[in-house]
Order: sequence, then structure tokens, then C-alpha cells
Amino acid sequence: MDIKNNSRLLISVVVIVFLIVVFINEIKRNRNKVQLGQNRQSVMGTTVGCDKNIRSSMHLLHYQFSYKNTIYFGSQDFDIHKRGNICKGVNFLVVFDSLNPNNNQILLDSAIVNR
Repeated sequence: MDIKNNSRLLISVVVIVFLIVVFINEIKRNRNKVQLGQNRQSVMGTTVGCDKNIRSSMHLLHYQFSYKNTIYFGSQDFDIHKRGNICKGVNFLVVFDSLNPNNNQILLDSAIVNR
């Protein structure tokens, strides 16, 4: 009986800790979105590669952009079946926080065509 109660307690603690971590992650993500809106800048960025995202069925698109002579990198989930192969060398607009350029996001609906 003691082992059964201990295992239930352990499972309960693990579930509670997991939910707290997910909740904190969501708060952090939402705070970054708010900051991005207040100090928003945009520049042209270029895709540099793709990986299969192990956390979802989507792919992870890697991109880079330059701001004040520094190159910054970012990654974002995207559906390769819906968007096609945009994994390398395609230009898009990237929005970022001018105070913290590591807080950035690629705008996948803003492909820039070179002429």
C-alpha cells in the first residue's frame, strides 16, 4: 500500500512540475511578443536551412539577418508541404525587437523576389 501511494505522489508531483514549466514558457513567449510590438524593426533576412522538428510534424526553418553590423539567427516552424522548399537562399522580411534583436520572427508571407 505504501509503494502505491508513493508512486501516485511521484506521478502527481511530476505532472504538476510539467504544467508549471509549460505555464512559465507560455508567459515568457507572450512577454516576448509584447516587447516585439513596442520596439519593432524590420529588415530583410535570408533562409539558411531546414531541419525536421522533433517536437512537431512541421519543419524548423533557420534564417539570418543583419542589424547594426551584427548577424543574428532565428528559427521558426513551418509546413514544408504548404510552403514548398524555402529552406535555403530565399529572402523574407524579419521583424525583431530593436533593443534585443535575438527576439525576432520571420514573416513567411513576405517573400522578397530578386529581379
